[in-house]
Amino acid sequence: MKIVVTGHGKFAEGIKSTVELLMGPIEEIKYVNFTEGKSESELDNEFKAILADGDKTVFFCDLFGGTPFKRAVVVSDNNNDAAVVAGCNIGSLIEVGMQLKSYSHSAADMAEQLIGLSKVGTRSFVKKNLALQQDDDFSDGI
Repeated sequence: MKIVVTGHGKFAEGIKSTVELLMGPIEEIKYVNFTEGKSESELDNEFKAILADGDKTVFFCDLFGGTPFKRAVVVSDNNNDAAVVAGCNIGSLIEVGMQLKSYSHSAADMAEQLIGLSKVGTRSFVKKNLALQQDDDFSDGI
C-alpha cells in the first residue's frame, strides 16, 4: 500500500517536510506537487509512473474537485485498487503512515480510514472565561 500526497503549489512538499520532521521518511508515501507551469499531462505522467507497479494506492489530495484530485481520479480509473481522497489532514496521514508497509486491506478501506481519522482529529480550542468565586483564596499559590 502506498499514499500519493498531491496538491496545488508546494502542498505535497510542505506535507513531506512535516511528515519527515515528525516521523522520518516513509518510503510508501510519495509526494507530487502541482506547481505553476506544470501541465495536466505532466501530472498524469507522474501519477502513472507511481501506479506502474500495481500496488494499492490512495491519492491524498488538497482539494476536492481541484486539478490534482481530478487527474488522480482519471489516472487511477484503470487501477483495480486505487482510491482518491481530498481534504484529509496531516494527523490522519501520520497515523496511517506506519501501517502502509504491512497494510492488507483495500485502498478504499484506507481512504475511509484517512477520512475518519481526519474528522476525529479536527478540533477547536475555545477560550472560556472562568469567574473566581468569592471564597477562592489563592494567597498560598495553587
